[in-house]
Amino acid sequence: MELLACVTASEPLLTRYSVAAAYFDMTLDNTRAVEELGYRPRYSLEQGIALTAAWLKQQGGGNDGQYHHV
Repeated sequence: MELLACVTASEPLLTRYSVAAAYFDMTLDNTRAVEELGYRPRYSLEQGIALTAAWLKQQGGGNDGQYHHV
């Protein structure tokens, strides 16, 4: 897809990096930060997702098929 995008002067829908990243399993855990640093998140996961979605929408992000760089 990258070569096709190069030939057509467009952005590829998929790259080697995006495919590899999609299959990379990463689990994040803040337990150590909570225990050792007293970290407390400002927002719950649900609140964080909602706030991020609202911010992206405000920035013009959406399901219009366009790339939005943040």
